[in-house]
Amino acid sequence: VQARSNGFVEKLYVRAALDPVKQGQPLAELYVPEWIAAQEEYLSIKRMGNVPGLDTLLDGARQRMRLTGMNDEQIRRVTSSEKVQPRLTITAPIGGVISELAVREGMTVMSGAPLFRLNGTSTVWVNAEIPENMSAQVRPGNMVEARTPSLSAAVFKGKVSALLPEVNASTRTLKARIELANPKGELVPGMFATVSFTPAARQDVLLVPTEAVIQTGKRSVVMIAEGEGKFAAVDVETGTESNGKTEIRKGLEAGQKIVVSGQFLIDSEASLKGTTTRMADTPVAEGGKGDKIGKPATGQTHRGEGKVEKIDKDDVTISHAPIPSLQWGPMTMGFKLPAGGLPKNVAVGDAVVFELRALKDGMFEIASISPAAAPQSPK
Repeated sequence: VQARSNGFVEKLYVRAALDPVKQGQPLAELYVPEWIAAQEEYLSIKRMGNVPGLDTLLDGARQRMRLTGMNDEQIRRVTSSEKVQPRLTITAPIGGVISELAVREGMTVMSGAPLFRLNGTSTVWVNAEIPENMSAQVRPGNMVEARTPSLSAAVFKGKVSALLPEVNASTRTLKARIELANPKGELVPGMFATVSFTPAARQDVLLVPTEAVIQTGKRSVVMIAEGEGKFAAVDVETGTESNGKTEIRKGLEAGQKIVVSGQFLIDSEASLKGTTTRMADTPVAEGGKGDKIGKPATGQTHRGEGKVEKIDKDDVTISHAPIPSLQWGPMTMGFKLPAGGLPKNVAVGDAVVFELRALKDGMFEIASISPAAAPQSPK
């Protein structure tokens, strides 16, 4: 709310920010000296009586009053009362709350200066963060239901008014602006809300539990059961994710059995280690199952470096760096121990250098392992 003319604040009807106001309620009264001369000129011309060109003179005087910032209602009061009206009562254009109070009694204000800022509460905006992979389901006009922790029994209905064209680089979310009806004024600025969208109708899609999808950084992989305790890694193309379910656009067929969780805890009889090797370095065949060509030669050794995480009776778990000869990335996995077991100078937490040997069943065993050399201190 702005001042239309220069003047002085004689009276303030609201005292502080966040005061509630109704539409048309007086907010402040200004004394406007600039109006006095224009109004007296009009009244003087009107008292001249019937003289030639009187109407033209009166129209000119009314125009000068408009130029000082008076509106038609204020000019009407001057012409009907035939008295000078130097005071302006500023009223609330909408109902709501005072979000900003920029004036005090006795202040001088300039034309165009902001005096008040009002927030209407009959309709409120909710800024909702939409995950990037769900943004295709949200469009302006979609119906929305919102709930707040403080009003758990109340459901507020509205619609998406805009989807802002910018992705938050930190959270990978887009911001949807939602309009909610708030006739009782129960929703106030600063509240948190949980929103549920009603997306447009979609075709039937293939869904799997999100936990079943392994994200390797460059690829999305699902482990499928081949029968007889064997598993294979399958490249998949994923779509949207919602409520713990992920859409699979390519790579799987309805009815296939998949590993939902604990993919890296499947026991050794399932040949997981061999399958994991194929998942890391073998492309997927057109039929959807992992290509088993290119299995490491039995007996060949491969050198690696890592840290001992766990030692069991028959195997050791190592978090290792990339192993180029196997085209493995960094990962944590278990390996069979050689017949003689581990050297006594290797313990959990040690940095080690080791060599792996491929076995006939596709698994690997430790061929040799020793503590990594400590870095030399500069002299």
